[in-house]
Amino acid sequence: MKDVERTFRAQLKIAKDAAFKPVIYPGYQAPVVLGSDENRRIEDRFWGFMYNLRGKRDPSKLLEKLAQNAVSETIHEKKTFKGAWEKNQRCVIVAENFFEPSPAHGGWALFRDSKSPLLAIAGIYDKTTFKGIERSAFTMLTCAPNPFMADIHDRMPVILNLNDVDEWLSVDTSPEEARRLMKPYSGNLVAASA
Repeated sequence: MKDVERTFRAQLKIAKDAAFKPVIYPGYQAPVVLGSDENRRIEDRFWGFMYNLRGKRDPSKLLEKLAQNAVSETIHEKKTFKGAWEKNQRCVIVAENFFEPSPAHGGWALFRDSKSPLLAIAGIYDKTTFKGIERSAFTMLTCAPNPFMADIHDRMPVILNLNDVDEWLSVDTSPEEARRLMKPYSGNLVAASA
């Protein structure tokens, strides 16, 4: 966790004995970086925003769904994400790698940057209610794939270049300015079977 604190210049605001999680899943807690400048911190947050969807068989019933990703191109339009986006509630999900379904790699493939030990995945945060409990939550942003990922999946996480993290997290960066950072990753992704 010290590497994460140092890389992102953030204060740890979770249990001192908490370990960096090598794998995180939607619907569970995960560490994220939020805040700008002297306010920057690492907090454990719930992965996913809850939203209601009308049932297919019975449209009068609402079904609770978990949104683990937000499409970056439409984030400003979607009710589930629009509030957090307009309030500049941006965060960074810290990861060493990410997974995507890939039949060519035996079902799932793990992707990492061959030249950087940490990835800064763009996210937004807000409050959400899951199973009747209000939680501090986040969701990751996705974008069109870069050329490396295009044969594997039609989307990929928005991975920020580490030198763009300050701008992404800054409260002075408007949503319009932040949009230009939501682009396919230009780093050195490599794949391995998961």
